[in-house]
Amino acid sequence: MSPPVRQGQRRGTKRRRSATVAGYLFLAPWFIGLFGLVLGPMVASAYLSFTEYDLFTTARWVGLDNYVTILGSDTKFQQSVGVTMTYVLVSVPLRLAFALGLAIVLNRALRGMSFYRSVLY
Repeated sequence: MSPPVRQGQRRGTKRRRSATVAGYLFLAPWFIGLFGLVLGPMVASAYLSFTEYDLFTTARWVGLDNYVTILGSDTKFQQSVGVTMTYVLVSVPLRLAFALGLAIVLNRALRGMSFYRSVLY
């Protein structure tokens, strides 16, 4: 036999339940955005990547053939990977080094630095 429930315990449970419902209501727009704008299109793109598809015919399942074609014989894909790697390995570190150098210079107490900071910002 379970112990009797006091009136105060019921109120606390009711408050907790309403707080939980309110929390889920506040999270609902985020979940709608997550599923509708992020996960839904990701799943659709993953499915379409395994098919042969254009706008005028229905999608036909081809499996990994698209990936084999891209990785094996598509020169445009290989060229785009090369350009992307060049950008990642050259441009990004140079920009980071420039930004760090500028931050170090702006952090020093030099004459006229407040003017340079205001112009930069």
